[in-house]
Amino acid sequence: MKSSTRPSPTDQAQGRRYCHRLRQVGVDAQGAVLHYPATRRTRRDPYTPKQPGRPRPTSPR
Repeated sequence: MKSSTRPSPTDQAQGRRYCHRLRQVGVDAQGAVLHYPATRRTRRDPYTPKQPGRPRPTSPR
């Protein structure tokens, strides 16, 4: 759920990041659904692993 009133590139990047991390742990994420309650809007962003701007691999903790 987002507190901003409109979608931003940062929101889309965050959705891609979540999908990427979910796939790393074995969840077949298909995309992100962002909710903007202030404007009562929902945005669906499909995810494919080969999208430009994919997150870089993280080091194990």
